[in-house]
Amino acid sequence: MRRSFVFLFLTIPFMDADAKSLGKQGAVFPIKEESLIDVIQSRLMAAQKEGKIEKLNQEFAKRVKESALNPKPVEGLSKATFPRSFYYDPSLRIEQDIKDHEGRFIAKKGTVLNPLDYLSWGEPLLLIDGLDEEQLQWSLTQKGKVVFVSGSSIEAEGRLKRPIYFDQAGKITSKFSIRCVPARISQSGKRLKIEELVLNHTTGKG
Repeated sequence: MRRSFVFLFLTIPFMDADAKSLGKQGAVFPIKEESLIDVIQSRLMAAQKEGKIEKLNQEFAKRVKESALNPKPVEGLSKATFPRSFYYDPSLRIEQDIKDHEGRFIAKKGTVLNPLDYLSWGEPLLLIDGLDEEQLQWSLTQKGKVVFVSGSSIEAEGRLKRPIYFDQAGKITSKFSIRCVPARISQSGKRLKIEELVLNHTTGKG
């Protein structure tokens, strides 16, 4: 309709004054675009009738379960062949003034704070390869929280009879620059001590 109207408007000045109307040349229908939401809803309803949504839900649940049972191993780690230990200072420098809701200073810019002045690290973290039987046996003799870098932590909980954690995306090993396992992170004064351990040294074997 809009195009027809524009065409007529542009051609009126050039028409002969005696020109006569030729009448309508066919039915005119209004243009109506289908709502995107309506399209999505109709497709979802069709997929539901065909059982596709239920199938997708089952596949998603299967992937989640598989990921939980067999998480992706942390890359770039190897079994320790020689001992290494170093310290990590968790202190941080305040980059800008921090105030409470009444404008009172909590910490001024440039202040150095150490979380270990206020909180204890708690139990050591024991990072191990859950697929290595020797490391599993070693963890049973140690105090601390066991953190897998490979293997199924969920399946191992029943066997080790203790909670098992997993270093998701290697956040712990990356933060503390750990290259080999087994490794232990423990508090030493106002710092953290990181140890990469060779088991025959730490267990007295060999």
